[in-house]
Amino acid sequence: MTVDNRFLEPTFLNAEFCARDLNEAILKIKESGIVGVTLPSFWVKKAVRELGDSDVIVSTAVGYPHGFHQSIVKLTEAKEAISQGAMGIHLVWSETAYLSGMNWPKIEVAQLSKLCHEEGCFLSVMVSSKWVSKNENMLEVARMSQDAGADYFTLGLDFSEEIEAAQIQLLRETLSSQVGIRVFSKYNEPKKLQALLKAGADKIHVSGSLA
Repeated sequence: MTVDNRFLEPTFLNAEFCARDLNEAILKIKESGIVGVTLPSFWVKKAVRELGDSDVIVSTAVGYPHGFHQSIVKLTEAKEAISQGAMGIHLVWSETAYLSGMNWPKIEVAQLSKLCHEEGCFLSVMVSSKWVSKNENMLEVARMSQDAGADYFTLGLDFSEEIEAAQIQLLRETLSSQVGIRVFSKYNEPKKLQALLKAGADKIHVSGSLA
């Protein structure tokens, strides 16, 4: 059993990620059929340059990892990444504002969505599965993200999270077909990855290993 590499996205959001790691990743990506990679914004410009005319979409995360940055900071970070060639922005949901009963997280998604769509980029909203352990919270945040114009809803922020196929199925039953679902997987075993895809995931973020 194998998984088509087009459904996998190697993701490097750890603080120790360095130039050597990036160079190795780019070599593997060019040979693998991978069509997307998520990197720290610091490395977007270099990655875009090194990937050249390839069809690989370079994405980055803003407001990472806690999402409690002010909106102007997230907007500025996104604008800079886009100017350097990023074609995808992963916005970390503002948990602190949401838990305060504010509508601000939805407004923030709408602001980033407008920016990304004007620039021909996609916007994904990232939410930790540990925080939305109650499915009703997960679905409410997903619906708010959809209503604000997000292209993807991403469950997970890192590879410590164990996300169940049942959660993905719930999201797929809730969200419009126009909104894609991304998921972080702590496992790279084909059987587990296939289960997430079968449940409705459109893209799986995997650790640096492209096995």
